This record gives sequence, structure tokens and C-alpha cells, in this order.
Amino acid sequence: MPYRGGAPAVNDLIAGQIQLFFGNVNVSAPFVRDGLLRALAHTGRGRLAALPEVLPLSDTLPGFETYEWNGVFLPKGTPQAIVEGLNAALNAALGEPELAEKLRAADLQAAPNTPAEFAAFFRDQCTTWQGFVREVGIRLE
Repeated sequence: MPYRGGAPAVNDLIAGQIQLFFGNVNVSAPFVRDGLLRALAHTGRGRLAALPEVLPLSDTLPGFETYEWNGVFLPKGTPQAIVEGLNAALNAALGEPELAEKLRAADLQAAPNTPAEFAAFFRDQCTTWQGFVREVGIRLE
């Protein structure tokens, strides 16, 4: 069932409405620490600062590694000068020590890039996940 964010999914998981949730550490960790949720694994590599006892899924499924990511999208046809200016401002913000520390504390990693690099990453993610959806027969109803 699709959700409009991690919080509604966590609420339904705690209430027993759903049995499994792939959620980010920021939403899930407090509930795991409070004993309301049980973390089975995480999808990155290594250990998480927020939940160091939780093993990566790749310990069971070698090679499995995936991450939640966020990007900034603009309407098609946005002038290139605006795209480049916004990209430069965002990359500069990600380099600010205070923000970098907050991201590290939340087990988040910033990946400053160019609009072309992000477009290539996005196309790759679409190809990867479209193939997965087809392979396992996922359908939204």
C-alpha cells in the first residue's frame, strides 16, 4: 500500500495494520529505541550511528545495497541560469559545517552534484527500479 510518508506508515505498523515497512532511520529509530518497532536490517553498508546493533541486509543478501535519496526537481523549461544558480546554492548549503554535522548525526550523507550528474543518477534509479518492479510483478491497484 503506498503511503504519503514515513510517519503514516509507522503509525500503521505500530497499530498492526501492516506487517513490514522499509523506512528511513530518522523516522524509525526512535520507535526502535522505545521498543515499539523491531529493526530487522538496514539497506546501506556498515553500521548506522543511530542503530549500531542493526546489521546491513547485505550480510544476508550479498551485494544488496540501496538508499533513500532526495533530489530537487524543477518544471521542464526552467531557464538554465536558474537551474545552475539553484544548484550552486544547494551545493554550497550542503558544504556548510553546521548542516553537514546535522546530516552526519542523522546518518545522512550529502552528495553535491551537477544538474547533469543528478539527471543521470535519476535515470539510472528509474531503470533499476522499473526492472525490479517488472521482475517481481509489483502492481499498484
